[in-house]
Amino acid sequence: MNIRAEKISIIEQLINVNDEGLLKKIKNILTQTVKPRPERMDIETFFAKIDESEKAFEQGRTISQDELRKEIKHWRKK
Repeated sequence: MNIRAEKISIIEQLINVNDEGLLKKIKNILTQTVKPRPERMDIETFFAKIDESEKAFEQGRTISQDELRKEIKHWRKK
């Protein structure tokens, strides 16, 4: 069976589904996005990022967990 025929077969089956919960699950599956894996970094970059983070901490460039939560809520509104 080719992909077009598969799609038509699935559509025909969906037309007969009366279970709202099942339809929501199918919709969720169809709307999920697969997040790409982050690229690997070399060891030099890894240690440079650690050094940068330690320096930021020593300089007091940090935020509290509560502040971070507020920032995250703001991101989600966008």
